[in-house]
Amino acid sequence: MRNIIQTILLGLALFIFFLIFTFPFSRLGPKVQVAIENGFKNFMQTPVNCDLDGFNYSFPFGIKWKNLSCRNLRDSILEVSNGNLSFFPSQKVSGQIGAGKFQISTDIGIKKSPSRVSAQLDSIPMEKISPLVMVLVARANPLLPRDMKMTGKLQGKMDWPLKNLSKESGALDLKFDALTLPEQSLLRQIGLKNLVFSKADIKANLNLGKLTFTDTAFLSPHLSGKVDGQADLQDDLAKSTASLNLKWKVQRSDAMQSSMLGAILLAAPCPSPDSEGFCTRRINRLADLGI
Repeated sequence: MRNIIQTILLGLALFIFFLIFTFPFSRLGPKVQVAIENGFKNFMQTPVNCDLDGFNYSFPFGIKWKNLSCRNLRDSILEVSNGNLSFFPSQKVSGQIGAGKFQISTDIGIKKSPSRVSAQLDSIPMEKISPLVMVLVARANPLLPRDMKMTGKLQGKMDWPLKNLSKESGALDLKFDALTLPEQSLLRQIGLKNLVFSKADIKANLNLGKLTFTDTAFLSPHLSGKVDGQADLQDDLAKSTASLNLKWKVQRSDAMQSSMLGAILLAAPCPSPDSEGFCTRRINRLADLGI
């Protein structure tokens, strides 16, 4: 019996040695590249081409790569260097985007989809991820623009459920340092050369399905917006009830007044202005946001 156990252990050790040190991980690179391209294509509804360099094994249970870059017909969608994906004991992906770093963790299993995601973001350049951010924004509301350019740095953290939203808890704390919309066609149409935000934060807490916006504001000298209030989330977000206030302010300027679209924006109705001059729209259902 002892010899049998020793033989089994030796065989297991040899198998692990073969798997880790002799398996040709580099040959998996092209297949991983195709899987990434298909994932982006399904997510973004647009063809994406990716290049993957330096794909290899990462001790003890993972894979790594030197550089991953994906782009569609117009933009570079994502570039991740020095990437590392660990499978055990939990699933974590980390890497660099420009000079910034990130780490994302999930609880995905072999036979189950992830139910939770957490992330740590450190000085991620907005110009590197703005195409991907705008795709996410457009997926939430197709009427919003998809080609807005941004600069600045994103940092913060999140811990958010992906299932059972009505019963789970989580937190979101993101800060966009020096967020700027540089000169682009969208701004020129309303008479602005650029848009520099003095504050750009998204902070919210989720407590047993109740979402509370604690400090969410994007403030600039020309255009500003805020969100406050609560929402009772359901697994089907369109059925979620809410008591939210969407607030916005358009600051009058000669530049905007001289533009046809800028003048229209300035002349638009301002419902329920508060003491700071912010217009207010009350939201009672998340479905009213187009979600």
